Amino acid sequence: MKICDIRHWQGDINWDKARKDLSLAIFRATKNKEEDPRYIDYTTNCGIPYAAYCYLHASNADEAREEARVFVEVANKAIRRPLFYIGDIEHENQNEDNTEEICYAFLDELKILFEVQYDHLLLVYK
Repeated sequence: MKICDIRHWQGDINWDKARKDLSLAIFRATKNKEEDPRYIDYTTNCGIPYAAYCYLHASNADEAREEARVFVEVANKAIRRPLFYIGDIEHENQNEDNTEEICYAFLDELKILFEVQYDHLLLVYK
């Protein structure tokens, strides 16, 4: 199984070729509260299952909740919804004193936005 992590820096992708080798793509939907400029293009044209991630810049719980709201709004603009949603928590704003608070706030906000019964997997990695 081959999986790729893609954001706008990868530029144009030959999806006819790429989808032959890939099982899953993971696309950055947002960074902080900004939409990745290629997210919709990539999700529309990839033709393979994909997940979406948010590269959080949050330094506290309130910022994490706000980033979660923007992330879900952007991720769900795609024609097909992601298989799962990921919070990427590794920015310099996160540290041993605030990371747990940020993770819980981000996930709790996603649960609220998905009304708990939403049928998608939520992941956080650091």
